[in-house]
Amino acid sequence: MDGADPVVSQRPSSAGTGRRTAVGRVSRPPRTVPHGRRRRRPRHGRIAATATSRTRRALDEAELQFVARVVADGGIGPWRTAADQRFRTALTTFARHGRLSRRVVADLVVALADQPTRDRRWWVVESGDDADWTAFWLHLSRRALPPYRAEPLFLLAWSAWRLGDVGLARAAANAVLTQDPGHRAAAMLLALLWLGVQPGRLPSLAVRSAAPAGAS
Repeated sequence: MDGADPVVSQRPSSAGTGRRTAVGRVSRPPRTVPHGRRRRRPRHGRIAATATSRTRRALDEAELQFVARVVADGGIGPWRTAADQRFRTALTTFARHGRLSRRVVADLVVALADQPTRDRRWWVVESGDDADWTAFWLHLSRRALPPYRAEPLFLLAWSAWRLGDVGLARAAANAVLTQDPGHRAAAMLLALLWLGVQPGRLPSLAVRSAAPAGAS
């Protein structure tokens, strides 16, 4: 041996000089794009862009459906009652299949933008239901786009905190404030986390307050 590091090799260049590289073989020269031809976007980038476009389209459709349903249901009150049923159905579907369609997710996250509907879901989480709400809210938050990510993220944060997952709760609550800096419920949860309040020290909000109309 001549004393050279066997892990480091020389890569020939067009000028006849070598470039040191931390691989044990000679690398191929980079591909060049012929003049006048555009470099293709990486396939994973195209897939991500397509998925985002489809999600945005589903959210736009859900917004239109929200208005149509409120009119068809005779007002926001009946719409909220119907939304509660859609959440119950979605939770059952998610428990069975581990996923929801893009259209269903869009419908649910748009519904959560209505604060009384969000509060009803919060109350149900606090009621001690054995359902795995953390996985459900995580699924929704991963498949939502701004401005509809804040509420599923908050419900994820709260559910995680109640289960003792402080790391996930803090990360999700911080993500909420990134989406919506004025989100008071997320700020309250972060204050509880900063103070080190254990979930068991805070009585269930479902015990301390009456159930919102339609919550179940």
